[in-house]
Amino acid sequence: MNENEIASVSWDTTIRIWNLNTGNCKLLLKGDKTKILSIIKINRNQIASCSYDHVRIWDNTNGYCLLTFYGNANPDIGSINGGILKISKNKIASVRDDGSIKILSLNYRKCILTLKRHIDGFIKGLIKINQF
Repeated sequence: MNENEIASVSWDTTIRIWNLNTGNCKLLLKGDKTKILSIIKINRNQIASCSYDHVRIWDNTNGYCLLTFYGNANPDIGSINGGILKISKNKIASVRDDGSIKILSLNYRKCILTLKRHIDGFIKGLIKINQF
C-alpha cells in the first residue's frame, strides 16, 4: 500500500484496499469464512487480518493469502479475540480469548512464545512500548 491507499476489514468477511484519490476499491481480498475483526500492516506489500479462529497474512498487491495461523484447530494459537499487533519485521502478536498473547513468527510460520494470561481472561488491546 502507498500513502494514497487504506485497507478496511468487515464482518462481511472481506478486506478492501481503497484508493484515496479516486474513492474506489482497488482490490477486494476474499477467503475468510468468519467475520474479520482487525487488520495491521506488516510491510509495504503485506497485511495481516485477524478473525475469531485464525490470523492471515495477505499480499495486498494481488489479494493472495500467503499464510494462515489457525486458531481453534490448533492449540498453539487458540481462539482469537481480535487483538493483533506488529512487533517486528517478522513477528506479530495475537490475543487469545483465554487472556494469553501468542507471538507468531512469519519466518518459522508458527507460534514461538505464549505470554500467560491476564486474570480476567479478556485483553482489550496491545501496544508496542518502544515503537517510536
